Amino acid sequence: MKKQILALLGVGTLAYGSANLTFTNTQALTAPLTYALGYFQNPVSADWVLTPKTGGTAIYNPGFARTGTSPNYDYNAGLGGTGWDNGDFPNTIPNGITINMRFNLSNTNWSAGGSGIYYPFGGGSIGSDNTVGAVSDKVYLEIDNQTNKDYYLLLDTDNTPASRNYFVTINDNYISNNDMNYFYYNEPTAFLTMYITAYSNFKIRTGFDASSFYIDAWYLQDMGFNSAYNTGLDDGYGVGYDDGLDDGYDVGYEQGEAVGLEQGYPTGYSDGFDDGFSDGLIIAPIGVLFQSAFGAVASIFNISVLGNLTLGSIIIAPIAVALLWFILGIVSGVGVGGKKK
Repeated sequence: MKKQILALLGVGTLAYGSANLTFTNTQALTAPLTYALGYFQNPVSADWVLTPKTGGTAIYNPGFARTGTSPNYDYNAGLGGTGWDNGDFPNTIPNGITINMRFNLSNTNWSAGGSGIYYPFGGGSIGSDNTVGAVSDKVYLEIDNQTNKDYYLLLDTDNTPASRNYFVTINDNYISNNDMNYFYYNEPTAFLTMYITAYSNFKIRTGFDASSFYIDAWYLQDMGFNSAYNTGLDDGYGVGYDDGLDDGYDVGYEQGEAVGLEQGYPTGYSDGFDDGFSDGLIIAPIGVLFQSAFGAVASIFNISVLGNLTLGSIIIAPIAVALLWFILGIVSGVGVGGKKK
């Protein structure tokens, strides 16, 4: 729903029923030759345009939410005053950047765009003059840069009186060019240029002041990938790779050794036993030794002496006769020596 409502803002609706009619000088500084994103008034159609320099989609009259009371309202960028980001305008705002603007007690020209959305139109600069009294944030611009790139902000405040003070913060730390917390600027014919680093929140705003303050345009110039980010990425990758390689090798070695031992031991033992036994490298089991010994004796007993008479028969015959008489003696009760017991 949010995207659908914001999409309606690109049709350049020219509704003036709720418009303030205070006009200012429409002269602005010449746009830079290159920029990643710009917000400025088209000098021909009077539409305010949010657009990349090349490529992408130009958004005409992106909307603001309005709060406060007549005759001078407060205006905050975005549906509900939450700003504009890549989710609102995916082909316009770089992913990771959120833009928020606020103009309190603004008495420049505003038009209704429907669905509670308003946009500046036809009045040149956006802001308020000194007739509305003192208020904070007559001009407020916030660039939340959650990308790995650095940007230059070129802020055009050409129609603001020459001497002005702004509060500038990066990640809520004040940036000052004097001994105070504010940033003093006195060059209306030049862009107020600020450096916005990767992964930082930049804000520039006016304090509680009755003076006139306006924004005529602003531009974001892409300065490329942050060098510190790249260095950290390279170093982090190198350290992470080395640690991962070492840990992976150690764990892999230990697990491989355990699995290899478990699975390889039975097969290796069996194969080694068979090969060692066949090569005479190990001692045979006791059963095999007895079998071999008796086999050798049996081969001697099987030697033929007289025809089919073997040496074993000759040796066994007397033993068998003696054994037979011994058994008969026991049965008949005759002891050794032929005497009955």
